[in-house]
Amino acid sequence: MMKPLEVHGELSQMFEWLTGAKRAPRECLVEGPAGSGKTRIILRFLYQYALMFPGSKIMLLRATRVSMDDTVLPELEECVLGVDHPSVVGGPSRSHRESYDVGNGSRFVLRGFDNEYKLYSGQFHVIYYIELAEHEDEEKWGNLYRARRGTLDDDGQFRMLIGAC
Repeated sequence: MMKPLEVHGELSQMFEWLTGAKRAPRECLVEGPAGSGKTRIILRFLYQYALMFPGSKIMLLRATRVSMDDTVLPELEECVLGVDHPSVVGGPSRSHRESYDVGNGSRFVLRGFDNEYKLYSGQFHVIYYIELAEHEDEEKWGNLYRARRGTLDDDGQFRMLIGAC
């Protein structure tokens, strides 16, 4: 059983975006020291987003795809999806995985800037750029809008870029 995560301060607004209580921004930057829980909070938010909007495509992005294997993917598998989730149990190993299916048509897609041609044609709803500080190039951030769909669907599904550093 996962321990409930408490979110305080401005970051708590992320969950209000899901209910429509607050309008979601086009971009969100989450910053804080290592070990402060940024990744877990964002992944839980994205999981709730995926459940709320079936068929969502959510990109998890780092400088290199392989750099997720021992960082964000264990967090996703163990603390968000759960180790018994069908996508974790029945899928390929972390190093060979390209996505995680949530179970309602939504999925987390794994990408790295080391393979940029895979980034821009995916039509993603949300892009989470993990360790944004790995690149000091604002152009890369701006180019992600090519991979993200419009801003809002008729059903209220919003689109955004999330960066963490």
